[in-house]
Amino acid sequence: MENGQPKPLSQAAKIRLPNVDEVMDLGYAMHASDDPALFDTEARKLACQIMQEFRSLRAEPGNDTEAGYLACARGIVLAHGGAIRRRKREWKDALEGAKREREQSLERMQESSKHYAWYLTLLWKLMPPAVLVLTGIVVAQTSDKLPDDMTKTLTWLISFAVGGAFALVGRYIGIWWRETKRNAVEVKYNSDLFQAHITYEKGKAKEHRYFRERMCEAWETYTGEKFPPTASYELVMAGDIEDREVMERQRQKYNRATVWLLRRLARLLRGRKKGEAESPGEFAKPSLQEL
Repeated sequence: MENGQPKPLSQAAKIRLPNVDEVMDLGYAMHASDDPALFDTEARKLACQIMQEFRSLRAEPGNDTEAGYLACARGIVLAHGGAIRRRKREWKDALEGAKREREQSLERMQESSKHYAWYLTLLWKLMPPAVLVLTGIVVAQTSDKLPDDMTKTLTWLISFAVGGAFALVGRYIGIWWRETKRNAVEVKYNSDLFQAHITYEKGKAKEHRYFRERMCEAWETYTGEKFPPTASYELVMAGDIEDREVMERQRQKYNRATVWLLRRLARLLRGRKKGEAESPGEFAKPSLQEL
């Protein structure tokens, strides 16, 4: 003790004991040594060896500064490894939740056919084409576009052709609609996966930043000097987060473009007929007198 203040760590202690960056690496080693995903792998064996060497470190007898610094470092290693384990568990839970939601959505799309007998299901599938065929026949029979001098047989042939065209178009629209709903489920699933990955990476970066700041404070307390800025794993995590966010923005941009095209098509289909008066809420082109 000097003037009531703890004696700073010696130069030898700074070399022998782990510094700030080494303590952060030990936190990752702590997590890797206890990660079930790395069971019976070389990475886990190496992590266990690193942790064993860290646990074997001892302060010099009677040196309270080294003992206090080592205790602080061990506490941060333990807390950092536990925080990473918690973030990874939340990440896995989010992935499992997204998978369950996707499976439930797909099951809901198919459950309608499971509650009926096979003949009712067949009737339900044949009803839309039959209705469309009859609709096409009625449209052709009541149309004023056909010549009056056509034979009855030719009229009915044209009517059946129009009905078949209605059924064919309806069939393609039904397939397109089912695929659209299925794609919406897949888009939602992929979005949940991206969000889970981004949340996990941001969570790791947040934990790394927090514990590194605490370790820098401990280093300054026990050495009397600030820890110099160094290239840490936080830079790698920042790059991974940015890459994932760029991919997510591109995916959302593609989805918005698809939705815009569908809305544009709907507006065109709902457009005014030729010669129809403009609604009061629509803008009309200004005349030369108004200009």
